[in-house]
Amino acid sequence: RRKRKILHVLNGIYLREEGGSSIIDEWQVNFKSVLMNAPTENDIHVHVLTNSHATKVIEERIRATGLLTKSRWRNKVSLTLYNVESQLNKWSEFLEQKLRGVSTDERVSIGGYFRLLAYQILGKRNYVDEVVYMDTDVVIMSNLNDLMRYMNTTHKENESMLWQYAPTYANSGFMILNMQKFHKFWDLIDQLPEIKHAGDQSLLSMVVEEWPDVKYRGVLPDAWNTHLGHGWRRAPHQLLHEGRNVGMLHFTGAWGETYFDEPGLDKYCDYKGRGRGCKGHLKEYRASWGLADYYVRVNWDYLIYFESSKITHGESGYGFEFEVIDVTDAEE
Repeated sequence: RRKRKILHVLNGIYLREEGGSSIIDEWQVNFKSVLMNAPTENDIHVHVLTNSHATKVIEERIRATGLLTKSRWRNKVSLTLYNVESQLNKWSEFLEQKLRGVSTDERVSIGGYFRLLAYQILGKRNYVDEVVYMDTDVVIMSNLNDLMRYMNTTHKENESMLWQYAPTYANSGFMILNMQKFHKFWDLIDQLPEIKHAGDQSLLSMVVEEWPDVKYRGVLPDAWNTHLGHGWRRAPHQLLHEGRNVGMLHFTGAWGETYFDEPGLDKYCDYKGRGRGCKGHLKEYRASWGLADYYVRVNWDYLIYFESSKITHGESGYGFEFEVIDVTDAEE
């Protein structure tokens, strides 16, 4: 029997003590969509970099779902939380040095940079090479088998490739990152003549612009490059009218807010004028971007039953593996 591959998924969550937990609500929708579209013949391991407050809230939520006690899976399913609270001061100093004093993106916390720093944790775990990074407001709509066909930062001919994402309108909310090579990204940042903008997405784009002839960045097909801000805000109901394949939907929205709370995604069409293009087209909208609402509404009991139904007759399947790691300087 062929050796199983592991699909590694990465999220980063920084939760402020004084803030609400909407980002955790978003992540639960993302997590449900990942689980229900996990590869059919490969294991999956979800890695989440968190601060202390986010670690506590997520752990409480996971223990309330029944995943630990009631779920059985066709393939191995693992979730690891990495509490990186002890690293935050050091990472802030690292960013200040690398960005040469240019202020970090005020719209996001240091959690917005976890994707660019995750290699410092996961890169030291030799079984982790490529990871699929997803923002919490990404919803997976098709089986991740398809995405695995295009993950190629480990191929010999792509020795210089550090990440993959959209071929145009680059968006750092959905990427393939190579944890074993990504330290080289910061070496390239050191070589830039200047830091124009310090946002995580801007930093990636500046590397591509400075060295356009070097294959530091690979691309993903359009099916895995569907971001609301890439022309879909005004007319989201038109998404599937031309036979487009859709593997994921990225609900890039207003900062600190979520489309995923009640009363569901229908409210997008009245959302502060941004969705005005789908007023009068609610039926079509529900059949395009609105399809993600399934993962908002599906409850954990049904998800657990649904996943157990995939287990081959006569086999017992696997339990859900959950671990919380407090990252120390020694671990890092």
